[in-house]
Amino acid sequence: METLNLSRDTQGIRLNIELGSSMRFMLEGTEAPVKGVLVGLEPLEYLIVRLDLPVEFMDRVQKEALLAVSYMSLGNEYGFTSSIIDHIHQPDRLIFISYPSVIQNIDVRKSSRVSCFIPATAHVDTRRIKGNIIDISQGGCRFIIRLPATLQARQIRLIDTMELLFPLLGIDGLQAVTGQVCNTTIDRERIAMGIEFVNPDRDLVKRIDHYIATITQIQTAP
Repeated sequence: METLNLSRDTQGIRLNIELGSSMRFMLEGTEAPVKGVLVGLEPLEYLIVRLDLPVEFMDRVQKEALLAVSYMSLGNEYGFTSSIIDHIHQPDRLIFISYPSVIQNIDVRKSSRVSCFIPATAHVDTRRIKGNIIDISQGGCRFIIRLPATLQARQIRLIDTMELLFPLLGIDGLQAVTGQVCNTTIDRERIAMGIEFVNPDRDLVKRIDHYIATITQIQTAP
């Protein structure tokens, strides 16, 4: 997995994307992606995006709401997590989102993976930590949380295994899987953990495949 780490102290780093490029967004609390166009940016500070947003999603556009973002560049697909800084409706419907500190090359991953926003609960020892899965494949996922007031970042870094419980669109019940934490990234008040599934059963793999096929069909629809 290729990851680009962008520090605000680093000079001259730019996203490899042109103004006017199409982007796809998964908003926190939704199950279908929405399209948008990058119309501006302030390097290392924020991006400005014009969203093609359905009316039913308008209440999701709130300050500090999380997003999973993906875009194409030079034939490769990239993704990152962000949050809404602000939004305006006139003279156009625009949102301002935080500049990413970590960008992932989705194409280099070993199995099909889709961006998503699935509410999930991690069981770690006696603790339950709520968060969101922002991408998923047969073999693993990326799980993000807001730093709980009862935990410090160093405690999160010590977590090496967890049980994840999460729903999948179109499938009844919660899915349960044990995961091994492969990497942890702290970005402002958010923590992202790369999770590798440990011996997932065949039924779960089939359900994830079905979910990926469903989301891919939605994402590639004109």
